[in-house]
Amino acid sequence: MESYESMLCGVVNSNTREIKPETYKQEFFNKIETFNFINNTDTGINFACPDLENMNFEGIEYMYTLLNGLAGTHYKVSSDYLGGDGKNTLIINEKNPLLKNVDKSKLPIFEFSNTKPINIFSEAEEFVSKHLREAVVDGTEVAKVKIQEYYNGDHGPNKQNKVGRT
Repeated sequence: MESYESMLCGVVNSNTREIKPETYKQEFFNKIETFNFINNTDTGINFACPDLENMNFEGIEYMYTLLNGLAGTHYKVSSDYLGGDGKNTLIINEKNPLLKNVDKSKLPIFEFSNTKPINIFSEAEEFVSKHLREAVVDGTEVAKVKIQEYYNGDHGPNKQNKVGRT
């Protein structure tokens, strides 16, 4: 979570609130909190860290674009430039044929143009890589003790009928 602050806040220089990472911070954290880190499958248990491919970016699509990086110059183009109603703004790459006859110097450049990918998930991946084996071993030991307690107590096959005994 600290990575979010250090790697993303202030990265986008824009007056448009909707594309600033600060706007999506809480929603991003909510997505992390609801991410399925441990998944039961037909073949066993899988452990996963969120990344650009397995995390749900619905509602925070700009975050996906920012984290993924965006090579090349992209322009914000009103749909009326392209014969539409002007109600939508499109993000179009400079090489798109739709911009062939458009004076690009009059178009605003999209703020994420020419951005490198940002691997905000790398610290979490390192942490999991370092500590997963230890956590599994510790968890196995706890489970082993609990199973032994269960079978040695009043629950398992060694259960004795204590009714009527003096």
